[in-house]
Amino acid sequence: MRGYRVLFVIAMALSLSILAVAKEEEKEIGKKDLPAPVLAAFEKSYSNAKFKECNIETIDEKASYEIKTVDGKVKRDIHYKADGTVTEIDEAMKTDSLPKAITAAIEQAHAGCKIKRAEKVLIGEKVEYSVKIKQNDEMFEVQLDPAGKVLKDEKFEYHHHESNETKDKTTKTAK
Repeated sequence: MRGYRVLFVIAMALSLSILAVAKEEEKEIGKKDLPAPVLAAFEKSYSNAKFKECNIETIDEKASYEIKTVDGKVKRDIHYKADGTVTEIDEAMKTDSLPKAITAAIEQAHAGCKIKRAEKVLIGEKVEYSVKIKQNDEMFEVQLDPAGKVLKDEKFEYHHHESNETKDKTTKTAK
C-alpha cells in the first residue's frame, strides 16, 4: 500500500510540474486585429515604415503583439503590450557590421562558423545581439551582450523560412 502512495505522490508532482511550464502560443493576425493603442503607437513612431505582418503571442495568458516592418532598408520587428507600450525592438543588421566584441565571442564559442543573420535587440535601455550561425551543418542562435558575453546559445533546426524554425532542447546559457 505504501508503494502506491509513493507512486501517487510522484505522479502528482510530475503532473503539477507539467502544468507549471509556460504555455506559449503565436499566431498571425491582421492589422485590423491589433488593439487600437498598439496601432496608434506604431503609426506615431514608425509613420514611414511599411507594415509587413503582425502576430499575437500569448505566454501564460498574457498577449504580446509583434509588428514586422521595413523602413527604407531596415527590417524591424516591434513588440508591444496591449496598451501600446513597446517591450522589444529587433532590428536586422548586416552581419559584417557586428561589433568586434560580438564576432570575437562567436568565433571563440563556435570556431569556424558562418554568420547567417544578425539582429540588434533593444529591450528598454538594454541592448543585446541575436546572431544565427551555421557550424558543421548545424544552426545555432547566440544571444550576446554588447561586451560579447554569451547570454544564450541554442541549437535549432532550420526549415526554409524563419517562421518555421524549431529550436532544439540543447541550450547553453552564460555561467
